[in-house]
Order: sequence, then structure tokens, then C-alpha cells
Amino acid sequence: MAVIFSEEFESGQWTHDVKIFPIGEPPYETQVGNIFTPKGWLAWFLHDPGTWDQPEGRSCWTQNDPRRIHGGTGAYLLFWFWRHGDGGLMRQAQVEPGTKLHFTAWAHAWSNTSLPGHEACCDDGLCSCGVDRDVVAIPLSGLPEPSGDPWEDAVGNSVFSVGIDPTGGTDPFAATVEWGDAYAIYNGYAQQLGAETVAQNSTVTVFLRHTTKWAFKHNDGYWDDVTLESMEAPPSYESTMLVLPQTATPKQLQEIFTLAYPNRRTFGFSHDDAGHLNGTAVLYNIPDEERFDYLHFYTTYYPAVTVEFAYTSDWEEPPLPPSDLLLWQCNSLWKDEKIAGSGCPLTLCQTGCWVTDCAMAQRFFSIKADATPHTANQALGAAGGFSGCNTLWSAMKTALGLEVFESTTDDAKAQAWLDGGYVCFAEVEPSDYQHFVLVTKCQAGRFWMHDPYKNVEGWLDEYYPGAESWRLVCPFEEALPPIQGSLVSLHLQQMVPGALEFIARIGPSVVKIFQLENARAIKAASPNTKVVLRYYTSDQNLSGDLAERAREYVHSFEDSLRTNAEWIDYVESYNEEIPTNNNDKTKLAVEFDCRFADALMGLGLPVAPVLLCVPVGNPSHTGGEIELMLPAVEKVIQYNGALGYHAYGLAANKSNLNNNWEYYAGRALEGWDPVFRAHGLYPKYIFGECGAFADCSTGWRAAACLGEDWPLYLAQLTEFNNRIKAWNAAHGNRCLGGTIFTSGGFRWDSFLINQSEMESLDWPT
Repeated sequence: MAVIFSEEFESGQWTHDVKIFPIGEPPYETQVGNIFTPKGWLAWFLHDPGTWDQPEGRSCWTQNDPRRIHGGTGAYLLFWFWRHGDGGLMRQAQVEPGTKLHFTAWAHAWSNTSLPGHEACCDDGLCSCGVDRDVVAIPLSGLPEPSGDPWEDAVGNSVFSVGIDPTGGTDPFAATVEWGDAYAIYNGYAQQLGAETVAQNSTVTVFLRHTTKWAFKHNDGYWDDVTLESMEAPPSYESTMLVLPQTATPKQLQEIFTLAYPNRRTFGFSHDDAGHLNGTAVLYNIPDEERFDYLHFYTTYYPAVTVEFAYTSDWEEPPLPPSDLLLWQCNSLWKDEKIAGSGCPLTLCQTGCWVTDCAMAQRFFSIKADATPHTANQALGAAGGFSGCNTLWSAMKTALGLEVFESTTDDAKAQAWLDGGYVCFAEVEPSDYQHFVLVTKCQAGRFWMHDPYKNVEGWLDEYYPGAESWRLVCPFEEALPPIQGSLVSLHLQQMVPGALEFIARIGPSVVKIFQLENARAIKAASPNTKVVLRYYTSDQNLSGDLAERAREYVHSFEDSLRTNAEWIDYVESYNEEIPTNNNDKTKLAVEFDCRFADALMGLGLPVAPVLLCVPVGNPSHTGGEIELMLPAVEKVIQYNGALGYHAYGLAANKSNLNNNWEYYAGRALEGWDPVFRAHGLYPKYIFGECGAFADCSTGWRAAACLGEDWPLYLAQLTEFNNRIKAWNAAHGNRCLGGTIFTSGGFRWDSFLINQSEMESLDWPT
């Protein structure tokens, strides 16, 4: 092993730097006078006064009490006096991504208070409640269940652990932190603590953590000899598996074995086994028309695997099954039917390729399983869907449920569109005589077409020199009804004076609450207002079985939700878990949200989920990060829910919160939605938080933001409201509104919207 850093807490240098994690609010860094943080480290603690309290911290030395030192002459003490808490130290280090890391530390507690029958132990520096003067280390899993006896239960008071965030994050509660085994350690350094992981970034963060259960007089935690080391990685081998179909013959098996042996490759019959290798899977003898299904399987369940296709020497492509998709525009049932546009003298047989493509697309998307050129022609005609003999794209939406998303000459763009499960109308004849065929897939650069005029299915390059242009086609969803009420409303952490009066007077589109019991009064004040619930939890757990985590979360508020469900419209999932440049965490957060939606809707209540709840500026517009959210988009559409985004605008030094709209306040509408529409998805949006900010802890009242200039803020909110209205007018009224952060909040003084603001006659409507 190679030492990256080692710390014995002997420098004597310190700062007061601390990162605080308030319950229900974003973390922030500050300075605390009675916490002396070792230089190079950052102290941290969970904060909810009376439940999770602020500690004190300082160095300790051998000359004062040598029992508290493990090595050298110094150690570090973090303690709660007549309080209890959860806190420690963190530090970042620079490493090479991919480095295997080993982090260790020594720790122990002095856990002492006055308990009946054990008065002799009180204030005795050698005695800890529950273990007396013994030096012990008990793994967390080995702690006894509480018995009700204060002395016996005290053995579980103090627990230590160490962790590493391989992504460099500075949140000890993040799912990315790899924690080692936790121990209750008393009266001496009886157990070394450790954690291991592999660096995913050039910066990693290590954490020391001490958690106590009870407000003992002495809740002292000592730390010493902290070391981060890199471990040599084992030699790597080529991780390629050759996968045979279950029907492989002995001759084919022998051929594959001969290929695998020289490079010591794996071969077998299981696609799951190939996925677990996280390398390359070479799939043998897969028919062309089935390739997409296999690619989809690996993309869904084993995204790290590279998929290749190959064939044994005796492979013969099986004949394609007959298609029920192909329609012939010159079928005798409709060939003489004229195009249903005014003044068009031509028949479906003469010029009906586009109309026939539309009918085939309706079948492909299961919009109308028995669609024909006749039904498509008549539906378009009834909607005024022709200009002469040409079909109007706008009429296709309402008449056929189809949308031409884009026209392009880019073959690569067409291929990507097809890979997303959609279809293209390909223009394949010279421009002076337009002819369009339906294309439904692309494999190995070749396009599979259904030709309504030649009445054939096959590879486009076998019949035509190529495509002159493409029309990218997807299903179309009807616009939602116009939204009633102001699109800008209240974010109520608790009910405050003036809130119900505001809601009754303005009738806003949405209101967000944290306390379920307020829903009934809001609905009574404004029956059409959509009530969005966020149920706060301090444990947003993205580890282990995410389906079980989701069920646990929903179960934690199920009883209250059942009591108040008739007044609640939407329930939010975990808050602000979608990052930027951390695809692994994004995938976990998206999967959890999908599981949350299933668990919530499984209750059978008249509510819908709000998923993602993404912090402003996330995820990246590039690198495919938006596409990672697609499963959650599909889930909210399935359950008639909405996507959440925190649509803040950067308004430092009195600038306009609507500046850089596409990157801040309007990011979901301008950055996400085009990607979702390109996949045929049209989700609703609810901005669960919005407003002006200068940084994550500085709101409109602060001098660094809008300087408490309410008329200026009101004007900017009005512009924000109008921008959403304009977007809604062009996109089916899918943004239901936003709630301005915040009213009734703790430690958010610079963001507060109070009664005086609510009473403003010029609130945006």
C-alpha cells in the first residue's frame, strides 16, 4: 500500500470551519467559535435543535490524559455536553480515478452520565455507562436490543464509523459514501475502523463519524491515527463472454470453444452471466430483427456492457415472419378513393404513400390497430387535413395522433430516432416526384422499410440508392386544459398568517405543503388548487434494495396520507438527488423514483407522484445525462404525475432571475423537454421550488441578491410567470406552476415570503 495521507492530530493548527446539515434544509459552511477544527479538515454535524445538537471540538494531548491518545502526542476530541448528536470530520484528497482506496482510523468514547444504582461511575473518566471500566468494541450488529434498563441500554449510546465518497462529494448522508463497519467503542482504542472503495473521481472525500443516542453529560468521542492509502489493483484480464443461443448444436459449441480458448475468453448460454462481467458480450446467431430487443436488454440491466454480434460458420438467417404492418396503397379496397382534400383529383393509389405511411405508423404505435389508408384519409379529410393533395402536419396530431417532430437530411439523426423506438418517413425518390416509405428500424447502418407503393418490406438499400430526407415521426398527445389561477404560488413549510387568505383570493394553480393536516384547509379555500405534498425525511437512502427503500419511505407517511388523501393531489419523492457529472448516482435516484411511484400508486389513493425534484442547474445538458431520466419520465406519464424541478434564477446584485433562462429557471422546459419530446414523451412539470437566489443559502432579501426589493422581485416573478404561460401555449399547458421558496421556513430568513408580500395586490396572475 502507498500512503496518501496520515494524520495524528499533532500540528496544533486549527480553524473554526464547519459544515452544518440542518434537517429539512440545504447544508451550508460557516464558522463556529467553540469548534476548533484541525487544519486541512472540515468539521460537520447534523442539526435539529433538541434532537441533533451542535458539538464542541478541540485537540487533546498526552500530557493532559495519555489514555486518550493512540499514537504520538495528540488526538482529536469531538463532544456533546448534556446533548447528543451526529457529527465528525471530513477531508478531501487527490487521487487517480480507478485507484482502490483503504481508509482507517482509531476511535473510542467516554460515554458517561448519572444513572440510578451506578452513581460511582458518574464523572469517572475511566468509566462509561453500560460497560463500566472495561475497554470494549462491539459491532453495530452485535449491540443488544433495548431492554428498558438505562444502564444496560447505554452500551448502544456511542457508535463510530469511517467512510469514503469516491466521487468527491461532501455530504456524509449521500448514497455515494461507502461506509465501513460501525462499532460501539468505549474507554480505549479497542478497534481499528476501516472502509474501502475505488475512486471514481480525481477528488475523494473521507469521513469520520460519531453518533450518540442520548443526551449524556459526557458524550466524548476521540479520534487518532487516521490514514488513507492506495491499494495495488489485481491484474486485469479480458472480460469478454461469447454467448450461444440455447439451441446451439454440438458443432457450433466446438467452434465457439476453439475461438474462446486462445484468448482465455468465457463462453456460455446465459445473457445475465455475460452482463455481470461488465466487459464485452459477443452474441451469436441472433436474427437481425431481434437485435434491438437484445440491445435493449443490456442497456436496461447491464449498461456497462459492450454488445457485439457474430455468427457461427453454419449460420443461416431464418426467413422473416410475415408482417401485419405493411399496407398497399393500391389495394382494391381503397385504390380508387380520392385524397379527401378539396380540389385534389388524385387517388390513394396515385399519390397516397404519405397517407398509407400514416396508417402504418398508427398500427406501429398501437394508436389504431386496424388503421388503413381509407381510415387515415377520411380522418384527415374530416379535420381539414389537406392542402390540395398534400397532408398538413398540424392535422396529423388531432386526426391521427401522430406528430412530425422534425425534418432532417442527417442519416445519423434518423438512426438515433429509430433506436428510440419511433419511426421515420423516408423520402426515397428524386425531389421532382416525392415518394415516402415507412422505416421502422436500423441495424448495422441499414434501414428496414415498408414500401406502400411497391408493396414490399426489406432493406432500403436493396430497392433505393438511399434517403434524400427524413421525417421523424412519433405519437402526439392532446394538450391539457388551460391552467386556472396564478402559476406562481406558495411553498409552505408550515402554515403562516395570510397564507389561506392569499390562496382563497388568488386561487393559485399549485401549493406545496409539508404538513398533511393543512391540505384540507387549502382545498376549502381554493378547491381547484393542486396540493403538492413533500414528506420530509432525513434519511434519503439510495443504497441496497431500492424497491424496499421506496416502500419504507411511503409507509412512513401512509397512515397520514390515507387520512388526508382526498385533499392532496401530488406527492413528491426524494428531494434533490439528481446531480451533474455523476451518472451512477443519477441512475440510482431515477430507479428509486420509479420504485417510489409504484409504491405510492400501489396504495390505491387518488394521488399522483412528482418525481426527480431536481436542484437548479442539474443534470448536464450534454453527455446523455438528460436521457438517464427517461425511465422516470415514462413513469410519471404512466401514473399521470409530474416531473419536479427547482426553477431558481440567479439574481446576484439585483440582476434578473430570468437571465440565462435555459440554464437556470427554465432549464427543465428548454433543456429537458426537447429531449423527452424526441422520445415521444410529453410530461407535466411542477416547480416545487423557485424564485431568486445569489447562492444556495442567499435569497431575495439579502443585499447580495435583490436587497429585499419586493417591487423588483414581484416584477421578475411576473416575468417568470409569463414565460411559463408562453411555454404552455406552445406545449400543451404541461407546466402546472411553481411554488416560491419559502414561507414558514427555518433558517431561510433571506428567502421568506411573509404576509405583507402575500397581501400585495400586484401578485402575478
